Amino acid sequence: MGVSNVSLYFENQLRGYNVVLAAFQALSRDICGRGMSLPVAVNRWVKNIEKLKKELEDAEIPEKKKKDLAQKIDYYLEAAEGLPRDPGPCQKSAGNCKIGPGCFATGALDLLKLITEPAPQELRKR
Repeated sequence: MGVSNVSLYFENQLRGYNVVLAAFQALSRDICGRGMSLPVAVNRWVKNIEKLKKELEDAEIPEKKKKDLAQKIDYYLEAAEGLPRDPGPCQKSAGNCKIGPGCFATGALDLLKLITEPAPQELRKR
């Protein structure tokens, strides 16, 4: 039996979340961890993970696969607890930031767009 498009969708989404988690963990050790952009980006990322978890609960895939994927999602939600979630002052406005007009934290979320793919038709009908 082959892997369904729905299962592949969730696996690919989680690959993207893994990359973004690594970026957020690195940024949390930098000046961005005390600023505004990283916590805002982390909070958006968490909302996306929670949405993915809800989609998984409603998906029609084998229970064992669903359980494995749910464990990975729970791992990301637990990892998010160790990331900055409360925005502080903008480090650029405070004169502490030298990285230019863009913010790495905001760009990290854009990595998901490069890695993940649109939901399969089976999930879009809901």
